Amino acid sequence: SFAESDASEIYDETIEIVASSPSSGQSLPINAGTPITLPNGGTYDGLELQIFLNGNYQEDVEDYIFLNSTQIQFNYDLEPGDKLRFRKDRAPEA
Repeated sequence: SFAESDASEIYDETIEIVASSPSSGQSLPINAGTPITLPNGGTYDGLELQIFLNGNYQEDVEDYIFLNSTQIQFNYDLEPGDKLRFRKDRAPEA
């Protein structure tokens, strides 16, 4: 059914940037241009991945760059207190 096929494609993960001693779901500060691997084995194919920083939608190319199917890099530094959300709400388009 529609719900079953789409349910496995939904992906919603958040990373909080912390100053020291990161635990699960956290990361140390990340410098601009440093590759970030999507958490929990996330992958994307095309532009179905939505990225939010502190609740603000991030624009492809302007704010970040897709590197490969599991990594992106930001065009600016991520600092303690930042919350980074990776979200897919649909399957890749055929």
